[in-house]
Formats: sequence, structure tokens, C-alpha cells
Amino acid sequence: MKRMSLIITFALLSGRTCFADVVVEPFVGLSQIVFTEVSNTGGGDNDEAANGFHVGARLGFGFFKKLIFGGEYFQGGPYKDLDNADETTTVRQIGLFVAYDFIGIRLSAAYYPYSRLDEDQGGDEEGKAIRVGMALPIKSKKFLANLDVTIFPSFDTDENARAQNAMVSLSFPLDF
Repeated sequence: MKRMSLIITFALLSGRTCFADVVVEPFVGLSQIVFTEVSNTGGGDNDEAANGFHVGARLGFGFFKKLIFGGEYFQGGPYKDLDNADETTTVRQIGLFVAYDFIGIRLSAAYYPYSRLDEDQGGDEEGKAIRVGMALPIKSKKFLANLDVTIFPSFDTDENARAQNAMVSLSFPLDF
């Protein structure tokens, strides 16, 4: 806890000395994740879809009120499998993001070097992921309505597994 307080204090102080704003942006929303098991035998792919909630936050530096760089944390779930309600999955991701405000629309992208899917019935997956998205301001930029897609191209633990996550969320950007 002490270390986190030092990091936040440093970020707030260094933001003022380098003429950059410190941006904190928590978000919450709904998402659907689709898991795909690619068949090596020439048969059809096996898809499973699950719905759930997600929360997260972005912490970064904003430059010229248009460009933002920083870190992002995302946690989704528990996602309930649409075919089998007993199966749930939780997603945790830590990564880097960049965002640019362009004519009233914020375009963003993120790279998650740490991405983990925890399944309650085993079969946990780890790997990397990328996210692309856009956001529209609501109420004079006090809130942002976000639409994002995350792609898990492959997992370290299972090369044949893929996943996509479509998300709709509301974020609350705070500039210091």
C-alpha cells in the first residue's frame, strides 16, 4: 500500500513538471466473450459464448488534451457460459494503452502482455491480447460511452484456442 501511494504521488507531481495531465479513467460495462477451439482435423471450429460484467481503469499521461499514453487494468466476469450456466470464466488483463481524441471521438488501442482467463472447471489460459476501441463523449466529456473489441490471437497454454471479447462500457475520465 505504501508503494502504491508513492507511485501515485510521483505520477501526480511529475505530470505537472512535464506539462502533461495525469489521466485516471475508471470504467464499468457489459461484455460478451466468444471462445473458439480451432480444429486441426479439418472439422468445424467449436465456439462458446459467455456474457458478463467488466470493470477496469486506465492511468496515464495526457498531452495537449488529445493524446494519452499509460497503463490499463481490466477484469471481466464471471462470464456465464450461454450453453452451460454452471461454467464461468474470469478475465484479467494488464497492459499499455494509447488514445487520441479526434473530432469528438476518442480512438484507442491497448496491448496486454499479461492476459489470463481463469475457468472454474479448469483449463486456465494465459497469453497476450490486443484491444481496439472508440468512445463518444456524454455530458460535456464528463462521461465516455465506449465500444471496444479485444482479440486473444493465441494462448501460451493452448495454441488452438482463440477468443474475442466485445465490450460496451461507461468511463469517467479525470484529468489532474
